[in-house]
Amino acid sequence: ERIVAQFKVSAFGSDYGDGPDLIRKWATRPTIHLITDRDDIASQSLLDIDQAVDLIRELTGTQIVFTADTKAANFALIFIDRRRYGEMLSNFPIKEIDKHRRQANDSECYTVVLRATDGTINSAVSLIGTDLVAFTRKQCVYEELIQAAGLLADNCA
Repeated sequence: ERIVAQFKVSAFGSDYGDGPDLIRKWATRPTIHLITDRDDIASQSLLDIDQAVDLIRELTGTQIVFTADTKAANFALIFIDRRRYGEMLSNFPIKEIDKHRRQANDSECYTVVLRATDGTINSAVSLIGTDLVAFTRKQCVYEELIQAAGLLADNCA
C-alpha cells in the first residue's frame, strides 16, 4: 500500500500546486500562450486542449492557466506547419538546438522541456502540426501537454 501511494506521488503528484512537496516539476505555475499560423486549426483543437488540461489538473493538482501575454507565458503551445518546426524552435533558448531541430523535423508533434539546475521545469515549447489530420492532431495535443506537464518527458533540454 505504501509503494502504491509513493508511486502515485512520484508519477502524478505535486507538479505544481497543493500536492505533497516530494516532487516539484514546474518551478512556477505553467502558463500557456497559444501561437498559431492557422486560427481555424487552433480553434478546432481548443476542446482537446481544455480536456487535456483538465486531465492533468485532475491527476496532478497542477493548475495550468492560459494567457494572451507572451511575456507572462512560460509554455508556448504552437500550432504550425511541420516544415516550420526548426525555424520556430530557434526562437527559444534551447540547448543543443540543432539536435532538437533535426528531431522535430521528423516528428508529427514535438515538445522541449527547459529545466533549471535543480531539475524543475522553467518553461516548455510544444509544436503541433497544422498539416496533420484531426485525429492525429488530437492525439498530439494530449501527448505534448502531458509531456510538458512533466509526467512523461522524452525530450528534455
